[in-house]
Amino acid sequence: MKSVVGSLIEGDVSSDVAAHVSSEDFAQWWVDDVIYVRPCHTAKGDRYAVYAADGTFVDLFDSLGEVIITAHAQAMDLATVH
Repeated sequence: MKSVVGSLIEGDVSSDVAAHVSSEDFAQWWVDDVIYVRPCHTAKGDRYAVYAADGTFVDLFDSLGEVIITAHAQAMDLATVH
């Protein structure tokens, strides 16, 4: 059985149902498919912090190239945060 969020993504849920999506369901939207990256400064210099779509810290990377390669290898979409 498909979740309400899954149905929203595929566009087959009425607006009445979409209006009643729980905050927990909404928080899980794309959580396994998208990562967010933002530049940060650490004691080791400039790095890139990566977060899951739900805001969970994932890891620090030395270069944006590493982030892009890793996201691509995991079939994930990448979004930047500024």
